[in-house]
Amino acid sequence: MPRPPANTDTLSLDFLDRPDLAARIADLVAQSEAGSAAASYLLGIMHELAIGTRRDLAAAGTYLCRAIEQDIDALMRLEETPPANAEMNVRPGTEAMFRMSRLALALGDEAGYGNAMTCFTRLAAWGDDRALAHLALMTLWGMGVPANNEEGLRMLHLAAAQGATVALDEMGWLEIKGELVPQNVAGGLAKLRQAAAAGYGQAQCRYGQLLIEGRVLPGDLNAGADWLGQAAAQGYAAAFHPYGTLLVEYGEDDDSFSEGLCYLLLAVDSGLDVAKEDLDSALAQAPAEVKLAAERLRDAWHMLPSRESNQLLPFN
Repeated sequence: MPRPPANTDTLSLDFLDRPDLAARIADLVAQSEAGSAAASYLLGIMHELAIGTRRDLAAAGTYLCRAIEQDIDALMRLEETPPANAEMNVRPGTEAMFRMSRLALALGDEAGYGNAMTCFTRLAAWGDDRALAHLALMTLWGMGVPANNEEGLRMLHLAAAQGATVALDEMGWLEIKGELVPQNVAGGLAKLRQAAAAGYGQAQCRYGQLLIEGRVLPGDLNAGADWLGQAAAQGYAAAFHPYGTLLVEYGEDDDSFSEGLCYLLLAVDSGLDVAKEDLDSALAQAPAEVKLAAERLRDAWHMLPSRESNQLLPFN
């Protein structure tokens, strides 16, 4: 007996908990192509978080951009309800809109930039300091809008003062390098470490690499590897290559070597071609059983369901 198609009028996040979710993907794809913003949104979440399908961040960004373009007014109406907390000005559903905005931005094309700018602007007006930080970076680096250092830095300072980890990370990095702002190594390191301690993947990766390279900070291979490992474990793609290389070079057993291989495989999967030479070298050294273990870890990572948003965006 054929399954009835999902009703687009009643689609919600509860749909992601269906036991037959994987079998309903074709229905959702058809509805998405027919113009259903709700179906496009669900497909984006499924591909981002590996719910019912393999993780595919490019597909996630494409579907979420499509959802915004198909019916942005309907999606925005989800945010038009009164604040859940009047003091914090946080509305129900802003996490979903923030995720959509970041993935749209990650596409790196004009349509993605435009969609991200629309959503970030609305969220920032509601007091979301993370959205303000992303608007600052788009303005600072000319992502979809003409670059404007003065306005970008103004917004970045404001977002950092409000504790936005994205802004703390970028402001700290600029201060360490003395780029666009006066150099302030101590202040920059404090901001970078604050963002890293709060769990922001790019800050963890940057802080870890500073420790490993002994630049600005005293060299500490173990501490640097720990920070890189935290970033890689939560899906920050730029950490896959350096962390995988450390495990392959300094790991003490086959488990460490297979984990390192897994991260090098994930780096190449993520489009980091610079990792391919190190991957090929590691594969040439690895026994067959270690390669097989690495492939299994890689496959498990791609299918690992998670409701936590991946940290996608190295800005420079």
